[in-house]
Amino acid sequence: MKKKLVSAIFGSLIVSSVFAASPPDIKGTWTGNTNNALIGSGIYYPAANSPEQIRFLQLPITYNITQQSGRNFSGEILLGGQKYPLVGVFGANLISGVFAEKGGTGTFEMAGSNQINFCWSSASTDSGSKSAGAVVSCHELAKK
Repeated sequence: MKKKLVSAIFGSLIVSSVFAASPPDIKGTWTGNTNNALIGSGIYYPAANSPEQIRFLQLPITYNITQQSGRNFSGEILLGGQKYPLVGVFGANLISGVFAEKGGTGTFEMAGSNQINFCWSSASTDSGSKSAGAVVSCHELAKK
């Protein structure tokens, strides 16, 4: 009986500590470079020579995370002189999650207290343009 009571108390302490955990505070400015593979052009990456042209680009990028409430966060992406609003949420593991902006969706993962990796994709970055195509991009960012 005593063993069952100790096991029950120990088990409830473990469950309580898991539920008491919170995601890291990611508010602030994160900077790095894109690693892009894309077909054609679109609103983010203009100037393709043809709709079928495949390009690989590395460009400076900044994420400004301005709000965070528990696992949810929001802010903006700065790329090529433009700002794009984003929203995101940490998954249950509080290390990785998903995010979205108007042009696509992606995943992210904390790689340390001051490092975060975002990967993003879109089937087409400009539905009104025949030269717009698929884009995949990963960003390794450091907190300023």
